[in-house]
Amino acid sequence: MRSAPSLALALVLASCGASSAAPTAPTPTEAAGPPRPWAELSRDERAAHMAREVLPRMTDLFVAYDPSRYDAFTCATCHGEGAREREYAMPNPALLPLWPTGTEGQHQTVRDHPEGVRFMYSRVMPAMQALLGAPEFDASTGEGFSCFACHPHAQ
Repeated sequence: MRSAPSLALALVLASCGASSAAPTAPTPTEAAGPPRPWAELSRDERAAHMAREVLPRMTDLFVAYDPSRYDAFTCATCHGEGAREREYAMPNPALLPLWPTGTEGQHQTVRDHPEGVRFMYSRVMPAMQALLGAPEFDASTGEGFSCFACHPHAQ
C-alpha cells in the first residue's frame, strides 16, 4: 500500500496545463462515460461504472506513467484508505491540496513537479472528464470538472 505522501504527490499536480510525452489518456471514443449524468446514477450504478470503466483505464495510465510506483493501483489510490467509510466521497482529503491557477502556490507546485503536472493535466484530467461524462472546467462560470474534483483546496 502506498504512503499518503507518495499518493498525494502522485495525484497532485493538475492545475497547470502543458503537453507531455507521458502515456496517452483514452480518447473520448475509447473512454466510455456513464449511461446517464453522474448525479442521476444510483450508488450501485456509480460503483459498477467505476469498476468497469474508470479503474481499468486509470490503472493503465498510472502504470504506464510509473510501473514501479503504481504496481498495486486500487480504488484507494485515488479515494484514500478510508474510502468505504467516507462512501468514496471526493475530493479526497488525503491528497495533496492544490492552489488555484495563477497563484504562487500553484506555480511552485509546477516548478517542483513538472512531469507529474503534465501527466495529471494532459492525461488524467481529460480521461476522467470523459469517463465521468463531466464537462470541462469553465473559468468564467466556475463550473465543470477540475483538479478540485479530486484534490482539496490548499489553505
